[in-house]
Amino acid sequence: MRRELAISIAVGLAVLAVYGQTLGFEFVNWDDPAHVTHNPIVLRGLTPGGVAWALGERCRRRRRPEPARRSRAATRRDGR
Repeated sequence: MRRELAISIAVGLAVLAVYGQTLGFEFVNWDDPAHVTHNPIVLRGLTPGGVAWALGERCRRRRRPEPARRSRAATRRDGR
């Protein structure tokens, strides 16, 4: 029990040490207007339709970075 607690505390401290640095970072607003603040589905709040949209294929496709799409397309084309 003590060993598990010590490991848990060590992991927690490691996470705080790494991610705690981000507390001083400025907010990055690259895609929030398109995906959050101007998205009518998101602005309606938590609704069954909104959850279905968020978990649906159309929404998931929009979250994939373009380089990853190109990479997958090249993989399919080249057969690798």
